[in-house]
Amino acid sequence: MPLSSFGVRAMLAGFLTVMVAAAATDVRRRVIPNRLTYPATVAFAVIVVALALTGHDIDPARGLAGGLAYGGPPFVAAVRSPRAMGMGDAKLAGLSGFVLGSMGWTHLAAAAIATALAGGLLAGAVLLAGPRGDSSIPYGPALAIGAFASVALGSGRFG
Repeated sequence: MPLSSFGVRAMLAGFLTVMVAAAATDVRRRVIPNRLTYPATVAFAVIVVALALTGHDIDPARGLAGGLAYGGPPFVAAVRSPRAMGMGDAKLAGLSGFVLGSMGWTHLAAAAIATALAGGLLAGAVLLAGPRGDSSIPYGPALAIGAFASVALGSGRFG
């Protein structure tokens, strides 16, 4: 079944909802909580496998590779420099890489490019605004923007 099926659209609606919740929490509290990322990761793993088993154009193995490719660098950054990148950002990137990667490498590439651009623009805006107590820059919004851009740019393939 194509990526335009109801099942894939429902998965994407849930995924984007998680991304918005993570981004909003990251902006407010500068943390992406485990109580969001852990259940979402389990739920989307089950959903991706179920969609693949029911004939959808979804590949869980490609999703795993995408999760490692997209979540690996933030994980290394979070381990090496926890003040520069949070582990919640790394887990959210891994989840995003898994979901988008399961749909195809072009979805993951679009997300990576949009996330990098959004992250740079958000960092620039924070730096231009000047010091305001907490100088950390939340990365969850950039990851969410990347996910939305990937889905929007891929929408021509969805229907």
